[in-house]
Amino acid sequence: MPNPIWHLLFLAFFFVLLAVLKFKRIRGGLVALLVFPFRLLFGKGKKPKHGFELVSRQAFFTQSERNFFSFLEGIAKQHKLLIFSKVRLADVVTEAPGAKSQFHRYGNMHVDYLLVKSDNFAIVAGIELDGESHLDKRQQYNDEKKDQIFKSARVPILRFKNDCESNPAKVRKEIDKVIRKSI
Repeated sequence: MPNPIWHLLFLAFFFVLLAVLKFKRIRGGLVALLVFPFRLLFGKGKKPKHGFELVSRQAFFTQSERNFFSFLEGIAKQHKLLIFSKVRLADVVTEAPGAKSQFHRYGNMHVDYLLVKSDNFAIVAGIELDGESHLDKRQQYNDEKKDQIFKSARVPILRFKNDCESNPAKVRKEIDKVIRKSI
């Protein structure tokens, strides 16, 4: 009767060999090499063929973003504007020819709302809705960069607190003022 130790050694060798072959196909470092046999034996099941483990968000907007969007719709309709949301800065501004800047670092940042003219899609203004996350130092740094980018491109950017529902007349007045300048 064969010794069970040899069976375990054979299985260990087999899993290490499989791990090495898999390791050559995908990079994962030594940790992947060591973890692979255990995932194979006790793993979470097969990964999808496309390689992503994603789930859809419950909603595109938070409740306050949705409320503000509805508020903006009335203003936009009145001025014949369109509203786009969560637009990358690289889709709003571009570097001047020959310019050397650090814009490529910030191009994937987004503006919460972008107002454009409905007839020619000319950009009117960017709008940011600043919630609790904007109290964070890193977010404040990003907000400053975003403001500098809009200023450099001569595109107005408006910032409103998440509680702007408390004074909609003031918010409307600020938005109307920027719209009148651009139309």
